Amino acid sequence: MEIAQNKDISKTALIKPLKDNAIISEFGSEDDYKKFYADSTIDPEKYWDCIASKFEWYKKYDKVIR
Repeated sequence: MEIAQNKDISKTALIKPLKDNAIISEFGSEDDYKKFYADSTIDPEKYWDCIASKFEWYKKYDKVIR
């Protein structure tokens, strides 16, 4: 399967989401994203436990694996 490539967009182009889509995104702003990222590097187990808790599980996991 071949994926069509848009040659008009450079690899360095920054494409921002539409304002309406940004409201419903996980991160409300770039600062929010940077905080989440920092938290994920400081305590990855806690971070991924928080992410995993948003899913519905048949059986809750026993530990978070990095």
